[in-house]
Amino acid sequence: MVPTPADVSPAEPEKPVDPDIEKDPTAKPEDGFPFPSVDDGDLVGGDEDASEHDNRFPDDASSAATEIDDGVDWYDEGLDLRPIKTGEEVHNHHTHWSVVRTKYREELAELLAVIVQLTLGFCSSLAGTTSNGVSGDALAGNLSWGFASMIGIYIAGGISGAHLNPAISIMLWIYRGFPLRKVPGYAFAQVLGAFIAALIAFGIYQTQIEAYGGSDLATGGTANAFVTGPRNHNVGAATAFFTEFVATGILAIVVLALGDDTNAPPGAGMNAFIMGLVITVESNAFSNNTGCSMNPSRDFGPRLALLALGYGNAGFTSGYWAYGPWAACISGAVVGGALYDIAIFVGVTVRYTRIEKRGFKKDAAPSSATSSKAPPVTRGASKLYASADDAIADLKSGSIVLSAGFGVCGIAQTIIEAIARRGRDSLHSLTAVSNNAGAGDYGLALLAKSGQVNRLILSYLGANKHLEKEYLSGNIAVELTPQGTIAERLRAGGAGIPAFYTATGVNTLVQSGGIPVRLGQGGKEVLEPGRKRETRAFGGRDYILEEAIKGDVAILRAWRVDEAGNCQFRYTTKTFAPLMAKAASVAIVEAEEIVPVGSIEPDNVHLPGIFVDRIVPATAEKSVEVRKVRQVGGDGPKLDPKRERIARRTAKELKPGYYVNLGVGIPTLAPSFLDPETKVWIQSENGLLGMGPYPTEDEVDPDLINAGKETVTLVPGASTFDSAESFGMIRGGHVDVSVLGALQVSASGDLANYMIPGKTFKGMGGAIDLVSNPDITKIIVATEHVAKDGSSKVVQECKLPLTGARVVSTIITDLCVFEVDRTNGGLELTEIAPGVSIEELQSKTDAKFKVAEKLKTME
Repeated sequence: MVPTPADVSPAEPEKPVDPDIEKDPTAKPEDGFPFPSVDDGDLVGGDEDASEHDNRFPDDASSAATEIDDGVDWYDEGLDLRPIKTGEEVHNHHTHWSVVRTKYREELAELLAVIVQLTLGFCSSLAGTTSNGVSGDALAGNLSWGFASMIGIYIAGGISGAHLNPAISIMLWIYRGFPLRKVPGYAFAQVLGAFIAALIAFGIYQTQIEAYGGSDLATGGTANAFVTGPRNHNVGAATAFFTEFVATGILAIVVLALGDDTNAPPGAGMNAFIMGLVITVESNAFSNNTGCSMNPSRDFGPRLALLALGYGNAGFTSGYWAYGPWAACISGAVVGGALYDIAIFVGVTVRYTRIEKRGFKKDAAPSSATSSKAPPVTRGASKLYASADDAIADLKSGSIVLSAGFGVCGIAQTIIEAIARRGRDSLHSLTAVSNNAGAGDYGLALLAKSGQVNRLILSYLGANKHLEKEYLSGNIAVELTPQGTIAERLRAGGAGIPAFYTATGVNTLVQSGGIPVRLGQGGKEVLEPGRKRETRAFGGRDYILEEAIKGDVAILRAWRVDEAGNCQFRYTTKTFAPLMAKAASVAIVEAEEIVPVGSIEPDNVHLPGIFVDRIVPATAEKSVEVRKVRQVGGDGPKLDPKRERIARRTAKELKPGYYVNLGVGIPTLAPSFLDPETKVWIQSENGLLGMGPYPTEDEVDPDLINAGKETVTLVPGASTFDSAESFGMIRGGHVDVSVLGALQVSASGDLANYMIPGKTFKGMGGAIDLVSNPDITKIIVATEHVAKDGSSKVVQECKLPLTGARVVSTIITDLCVFEVDRTNGGLELTEIAPGVSIEELQSKTDAKFKVAEKLKTME
């Protein structure tokens, strides 16, 4: 079903060729995205030295990338590429402060909230003290402290979780996975906020303080308005400790209860109000003993401020400042958290004290269908337009454009050229959503050159140097997203579903937001970080939340369209077209053939007319991005023995009737070694099941390509479909086996195969989707045992960013076969290549393994 390399003769790409590449067929984009990626030839799903694959136009599914040679390397400049510790801020004013705010937004939220909370609290206490109770008694003061805390939580709740208290931050780290690295920053912000609040309150009440107690602040009797401590001689050290211990323990129990989804958590925004009531009640209950701190920073910051203001060092002489607010409060919070978990908590999703706002971010999901940018739709009017220029005449700047196609197959080139003719002065600031950015002057690459696009949502950047330069300079933001996730986000948008959970991207940079959206200074500065995904567990497995995509306008190309808008597509031109038409307010289709209503049989309508608003004739010629043809006759080049051994052994994993997805490179060679009587069905992510060999010269069809954008053929019984259905097959576990290449694979089955630090990163394509259901779809790695530099690809732990964690079941190399224990971690050597000793294999493997009792020889 798939030819051997001997039968394949790669030819030059036809039209969408970058001028620099056209001059030199071996040229590579010079100004690539300097982010982790695969090396030239290290194709995801493939392997090194994949010379059989023409990677001048790399594979979306494989995320094949080219090396950077302009010297730009912001990884080596010391920029931290670990998951970015920020909130989800979207900003277009790229100042230095905006970068600082983005990085420290949570800590700054804690600082501001504490300042507001404690300024109000201190001023309330001072009002009662300096007026001898005229301006407020103890109850009024306690109410003020409760409502001041409520206000503080409202200020920071949706950003930092509004801990406002080091004891709570530490407790959440111990019991709810709050990152330990954040605790010191939170605590510092909380203490600093308390210090500043005390200074502000003193400045407001200074004249009242001096009038009440005289100029000697140390003996004036107002210190207790700022700090806590034993309120009379009847309260000893043990009583004071126990009071703060119990009060903070109760506070911690309430915090965990409010964040427990199984314990009737309050609605959005009610957390702050309830916490304010709790603090009021606790203040009434415990303040007569110690003042009821329940918070180390609330006491320690003011003590430092009083020392600076001239109150003397009495605040640090008794020892209460250490054993009360610090030791008692922190230990109380830890014990309170333990009691809640022992008695109630069952391990379901927790929200801490964070007020979760489910309003979806602009960078996460383009605007809704009610956007004012969408052109008007008049029901009953003719959908036919004389030209694409007429159909896009009312397209507005700032619109969200959903651009269908895969590579240059099925793209709405006629409409794209019309948009470009509008010019940047007339039409600009577009957000474009597509699988990839096209190439040369085809697809979105043309609009990137014209300067009309300033934001892209893609799975793959494409071979476009201009776009890469614009991205590195910060002129264009690029949100790189797994291919199947884009398809499902579009499907959800068209179906009115705001968001969904998926396993794709769990334990990767997708989940942590570690892939920058907007860069600056040639890639050395992150101006807009990636968006962290919310995580939730279902059935004991983690999933991340992805938000729907809706657009103002969708542009697509169809083979036949009737005057009512019913569309019929050919082969792999479907991909994203139906999904995008359904997810847009207005869909514009360019038709290769416009026919009368009724000319398309109902069963042949792939997109009903209800989803199409405007129809224009297609005038742009089709193009082929990667033209691959099959030689007729002749022996062709001989296959490398190592690669042949891997492919031959991989073929044994493909059983009769299996549905199989094969990555680029070595995996694609496996069907060539199948027994002629063994039939397997090859699935390609771009909507094809039953892929055949490369075509002869006469069989080339620009509407029929694989996930690598190469021309292919179909076998009898094949089918084509859109990308949502394709990835439903993959994510739903309907594919029996997926064979991928690797940069690294670990003893636990972790796979890293789409980026290398310091090399250009084009995107992940469909690689992360392919490993998203390893319990049903068997994931096999077929790769050479060592990399070009001699390092082992089989390692104890992956050092490169993961494609998936604990996903690989079998590793096939030129030296051996390992079976992977994905549950407990560990490798078992089951087969070894002829002439290879155990000692040699151990020297070339950076992972521990055990030898099977019945060790076989690879054939």
